[in-house]
Amino acid sequence: TPGNSNSQVGVPITIAEIPENAEIGVIELGMSEPGEMTRIANVAQVNCAVMTNIGVAHIEQLGSQENILKEKLHIQDGMSEKGTLFLNGDDPLLRNVVPEGGRKKVLYGLSEGCDYRGEDLHLEEGYPVFTAVHGDEKVQLRLQVMGVHMVQNALAALAVAGEYGISMEMAAEPLCRFEGFKGRQQIVHLNGVTVIDDSYNASPVSMKAGIEVLGSLPCEGKRIAVLADMKELGPDTEKFHQEVGAFLKEHPADQVVLYGELAKEIGAGLKAAGGDIPLTEVKSLEELEQWLDDHVAFGDCLLFKGSNSMGLSKAVAYMKEKFEAAVNEAKAAGLDITYEILGIRPCSGDVDKERQARLLERAKAAVETVTGICPGVGSGSTDCNIPLSMGIPSVCVGCYSGAGAHTREEYVEEASLPLGYRVAFEMIFGGRS
Repeated sequence: TPGNSNSQVGVPITIAEIPENAEIGVIELGMSEPGEMTRIANVAQVNCAVMTNIGVAHIEQLGSQENILKEKLHIQDGMSEKGTLFLNGDDPLLRNVVPEGGRKKVLYGLSEGCDYRGEDLHLEEGYPVFTAVHGDEKVQLRLQVMGVHMVQNALAALAVAGEYGISMEMAAEPLCRFEGFKGRQQIVHLNGVTVIDDSYNASPVSMKAGIEVLGSLPCEGKRIAVLADMKELGPDTEKFHQEVGAFLKEHPADQVVLYGELAKEIGAGLKAAGGDIPLTEVKSLEELEQWLDDHVAFGDCLLFKGSNSMGLSKAVAYMKEKFEAAVNEAKAAGLDITYEILGIRPCSGDVDKERQARLLERAKAAVETVTGICPGVGSGSTDCNIPLSMGIPSVCVGCYSGAGAHTREEYVEEASLPLGYRVAFEMIFGGRS
């Protein structure tokens, strides 16, 4: 819902903003205390409802997962008698729900017996690829959002579309273009550093999912998990944080940075489980930003995850601002470097790692300053005229490598170099030839 307008105040606003020519409205109904769902459901009067999981968010107010389920099922209080409940069949509490008043029940998930089921699930560069099955229909999908948990969300969307007469093949096409929302596992590339911005909110389930995504990303440098407090988890809050630490033992990162008093329990859980990942605790966002300045390097991958009130989105914004400043400095130095060029990850695979590293070091240096023009190499050589950086004291990459080409286009085409080399060349010269 735009602006997360899912409350007793927000839902009426959302409904009022639905265009008159819209055929279907998708409305988020949120609750955090007993009785709230009934009030919102009577306002929304939905025809069908999707329930994704019964976690422990808001358990502080509701006391147990069973009470959370009971409160969520009050969405039926305002539902049409011919309505449908779409339920996650992988969630043991939801799977066994019996809708009230004979309403229809549709299960989706990866488990046997689901009406809309995912099969043959695997990851390609961190992105889920799977086959969706409903009756005789089958369609393969490659999502543009990371995490195995996103497969269940995708199946929910396919199930709703199917019940409204849209084939899985038709529904899959726009679904595979979906790239997520701000603050919810957005993948951002910042000058050779990959950031998973999952800073909007956190529960034990979503924090573990974020850690899995961090582990699935291709990463040339360090995998760094920046984790903050998870709020409103009730009397077992310390235990839930410790469980995340134990989860890290089985899904290790190279570095964990903890922000907040509760987040310290993540470290305690990691140590109790026998994990040896380096831990750093910070007491403020300013201290976190300083740590990022001092320790994040080219090729690193970072996850930012915590409750919204912890403000990790500000740390992500800080990194983006530094990226903007680097781009502006590069342009001021005369380099036409684009976001896409700066954001591309170095290649992996069977390549000359030492030579690739040299080229990428020169690429980083090129962002800082231009020191001259390449004269070309060899007797009788014509001028190359490509700008030089501090990282290349005498000649450009094309001349230096002996690729037999001087312009960017000739270099990329004739040298047939792997992606990492080409990216280095693009980063240094960014459109000049």
